[in-house]
Formats: sequence, structure tokens, C-alpha cells
Amino acid sequence: MMAKRYRKVAVADLPFEVLPYLSPSRYCESDRMMEFAMREFRSMRQGYPRVYAIREWVRNHMRFLSRSTNERTSAIDTIVERTGVCRDFAHLMIAICRALSIRARISSSLDYGADPAMGPPDFHAVLEVYLSNGWYLLDPSGMSIPTGLLRIGTGRDAADVPFAAIFAKVGSERPYIEIEALTDSAAGIGMPLATTRAISTW
Repeated sequence: MMAKRYRKVAVADLPFEVLPYLSPSRYCESDRMMEFAMREFRSMRQGYPRVYAIREWVRNHMRFLSRSTNERTSAIDTIVERTGVCRDFAHLMIAICRALSIRARISSSLDYGADPAMGPPDFHAVLEVYLSNGWYLLDPSGMSIPTGLLRIGTGRDAADVPFAAIFAKVGSERPYIEIEALTDSAAGIGMPLATTRAISTW
């Protein structure tokens, strides 16, 4: 799980298209997170061990609470309030990662692999970090089975890939999403499984 190949890539060696995911953005104020991030995570080994520690910190210090935030909530708000929904967990982890020069981006997804006891399929926000010249998916909220996510799009934060673009005053209802996961034993395709390992999204 902590394999050497999940290492941090030096900034000078990054592909040009990855560089925007180092900078602060609308909902991920990494420049304001630097002192906190350095204090909490500087002593940890770089690469996946540090990323894993950040994910565990967010998961263990935040409380998932539906409808607790709105479209203006940023990573700074989330770390102060200590509550949020999936996108708030993702924004907070992205901001902490970028404060430590770890490239991170949000992934808007459909969650079709979760335990039915957790509710029907729904939209879900997670993040991806850039390690060893590839992107790896993590869910700091712990609300999904990461191998049971279908990516819609990626961006610097939710402003780049919103689930919906709202204009004027509208009423909202819970979305209805119907997805069925299929297996194919001959092709080695099984049902989504929970894992704490890094999942490549290359």
C-alpha cells in the first residue's frame, strides 16, 4: 500500500498541464492553509504516506452533515465549522495538499458502488492527487466505495465542475439516478470493493 512508486514528483519535473493544481482557487485557499499544513504534516514522509495522513486527518476531524453548507462554503469555512458534505471534505483536503505542494484536483462523480444501506446512488465529490506521474483517487468523506465511482469531470474545485449550474431562483429536489453495476467473471470484472489503497485514474 505504501509502495515506493506512489512518490511525490518534484515541481520542476511536472507536466505543464498539472501546474494549475498547485495554486489556490475559489474554494481551496491553500495559501491560507500553509501554516496549519506545515505544522500538522511536515514531519511525515512525502508521497502517499503524507497524502494518506491528510485524508485520515480530514476524515477523523470533520463531521458529515447533509445540507450543512452552501455554494459559498470554502475550505477555510469547513476547517472552522468542522462539518460539511462531500465537496467540503474534498475542498479541504485539496487545500491542505496544495499548501504542501501536492498537486490535487476535485472529481465530480456518480457513486454507484456504495452499500445500499447508505442510500441510493447519488452525485459525489472526491479528489485526485498527482503522484508518480499519475492521478490517484481518494475519498476523504469515507462515504463511498472509491472503486464504485463514475467520474463526470475534474477541475481545480467545484467552480470548474459543478453538479448543476443555477441561474435565478430555483427549487431543488433530490436527484434521481439509476445505475446498475454488472459483473463479468470471465473478464475479471467484479462488484466495487472498499479499499484504502491508492486507485489510479490515469
